[in-house]
Amino acid sequence: MYINQLQNLLPVYGHKSYWLGIEERAGAFSIAEFNKGRLVNIRGLKNVFHFIMEYINKNEIDIINIHNIFNPSIIKFCLSVLPVVKSVHSPVMVCPGKDKFWRYSEKPCNIKYGLHCFKHIYTEGCANRSPKRVIKAWNYVNFETGEAAGRYQRIVVMSDYIRKGMLECGIPESQIVCNPYFTPEINDPDIAVFSSEIKRILFIGRLISSKGPHIMLKSLARLLNKRNDLILDVIGDGKMKESLKSMANNLGLNHKVVFHGWMDKAGVDLALRKSYLILFPSIYPEAFGIVGIESMMHGKPIVGFDVGGVGTWLKDGVNGYLIPVGDGDKMSERTEMLLSDPSIYEKMCINARRMALERYIPEVHINKLIGIYAKYAIAKD
Repeated sequence: MYINQLQNLLPVYGHKSYWLGIEERAGAFSIAEFNKGRLVNIRGLKNVFHFIMEYINKNEIDIINIHNIFNPSIIKFCLSVLPVVKSVHSPVMVCPGKDKFWRYSEKPCNIKYGLHCFKHIYTEGCANRSPKRVIKAWNYVNFETGEAAGRYQRIVVMSDYIRKGMLECGIPESQIVCNPYFTPEINDPDIAVFSSEIKRILFIGRLISSKGPHIMLKSLARLLNKRNDLILDVIGDGKMKESLKSMANNLGLNHKVVFHGWMDKAGVDLALRKSYLILFPSIYPEAFGIVGIESMMHGKPIVGFDVGGVGTWLKDGVNGYLIPVGDGDKMSERTEMLLSDPSIYEKMCINARRMALERYIPEVHINKLIGIYAKYAIAKD
């Protein structure tokens, strides 16, 4: 989604942008171009390099922005031909497990990568356990942190959380630029919905344990049963859907929880507009959490766990509440506070909208990114 937005927006700001996707399977490479589908199937890295070089020359490329390329040989080639900016969308550059999350115990990994990773991959399920894949992931992280990081012109991260992970692994602060994601600007949001007879609490996300929907349901059970003016809307799908429906039934919440499944952008925007507040119960260290800034653009406060990059945009007591990860009681308490105190609620609605317009609109992000491109594309001359 982010790359799609960049491809559409960069020309608006006066810059030509091209995107190649490279997929590797068993020594063969499939190369696709944005909005044109697959261009070629190639065997052998030398042929991949030849294709990339011809593409660069044909389109007069001035700088390369690498996103999710995990083949060190391709990265080295790019570094050898043009200035390269690296965009980092997850902890994958500093974590062999990619996510810094212990799936068995459902806890974030707060340890810098090292030999302990080989133990935790098997005891905590934080990565694919195939020995070949483990070694490949380990070698990739060593390459990025030990060799490539110092050769990128800049490393662009989207949150303070990802920035901190880079610093822990010895990447110089001068190499890192934090440029948070953005969301399209909307006009005339329903900043406050005091007059609504029914207040709708909204969750948007995959229905898997790392997103915390089971914690959310348990935390809201008392509140939903106590008040007749509340509905919990759940947008998303996943392997926990049926168990969550059973949980809602066992908690006596069938009439209070609506499972909508996946919705398109228009449906999500309408749900955000009608919502009273948003819950963000992820226990997994989200690199950012775009749902948060989408909610803020609609002028809605958020109650979420303090994990990963959530604290980049969710400021406790300002545009919602940032609470200790997994603390269901605190989630219920803060949610009830927003439902019951119109003055606090209205202040947070206004703050959320203001912050979105000041920090998370396309213009802010694109101008900062273009500034990086321009500086280093010119430097190659």
